[in-house]
Amino acid sequence: MHTNRRAIVAILLIAGLSGAAAAQTPGPAAPASPAPKLAAAYKVEPVVENLEVPWAIVFDPAGRMLFTERPGRVRVFESGKLRPEPLLTVPDIQVRRGGEIGLMGICLHPDYASNKLLYLAYGHTDGDVR
Repeated sequence: MHTNRRAIVAILLIAGLSGAAAAQTPGPAAPASPAPKLAAAYKVEPVVENLEVPWAIVFDPAGRMLFTERPGRVRVFESGKLRPEPLLTVPDIQVRRGGEIGLMGICLHPDYASNKLLYLAYGHTDGDVR
């Protein structure tokens, strides 16, 4: 009985692989369709300038934009202006900088409106991401 189960499993695997291979066999190519035409032109307008590698953005319940800059700053843009001072600067001894590493992610706690907690992800100088 145990041998029969192995045989049935082997047959099902072979049948399944055969069906998958048949499904991947290329058929006749579909005719190329022309590129869609855009209904409206796009316009790029800078909102904040002179930043140092902005990385991640979140919006709080009050509509403020909070974002990270890779060197270790959390910045706030509100009422059409960038606050001159960062909300938080992660100490240099903690943030490893360079390449694709530094202060990266930011997200708000689910109950941010009442507790004001936010979470950051950054490359630590010991090589870990925290």
